[in-house]
Amino acid sequence: MQQNSATERRPRGRPATANPDRVARTALELFARVGFDEATMDDVAAAAGISRRTLFRLFPSKGELVWGGLDDVDSAIAARLDGAVRDGLAATAPRDGLRALRHDLVAALDVAFDERTAPLSAARLRLIAKHPALRAHGAPRLDAVARLLRAPIARALGRPEDDLSVVVGAAVTFSALFAAILAWAQVDESERGEVSGTVDAALRLVSDGLGASRA
Repeated sequence: MQQNSATERRPRGRPATANPDRVARTALELFARVGFDEATMDDVAAAAGISRRTLFRLFPSKGELVWGGLDDVDSAIAARLDGAVRDGLAATAPRDGLRALRHDLVAALDVAFDERTAPLSAARLRLIAKHPALRAHGAPRLDAVARLLRAPIARALGRPEDDLSVVVGAAVTFSALFAAILAWAQVDESERGEVSGTVDAALRLVSDGLGASRA
């Protein structure tokens, strides 16, 4: 593989050719063109014009090339929920608390899926939806976010976090959220709209059901 001369000179600091966002974008374009299973890490390195060592330093696996770009989504949700719990979310009726949780989740996704990042995030999600191995790779991330939902749901329902209704409610809420995001990503970009609208509609179904159980 021919190496870019600018990369070989290695100026002080990270070279432009090793920009993680650019490398990930190149990888996603390659996966879309030749297939996720068919493309190798060597293929990605060649397409991005970087060494194999540099690629593995940025992304330890093909799975991380896809999932790594969704870290901002996890962070936005975590930050929003942390603030909600700290501020005493859902100290009133269950329906009000669950409605506030839904609004917080939708607001977090508005931040994470802006005009600049939404198209690339949609491409990542389409790959995840298509490849079970990718879903499995991201399972620990998904489980961690689902667990974050337990505290606000417990406050809304007035029950401990290990209560069955809270554990199931958090799992169902996150499943609905993730299913809605995946469905949103499948829609053609010209007709897709904002992810928050799709997620809000899905979460209304869940929060209404949970609220009814404690109304």
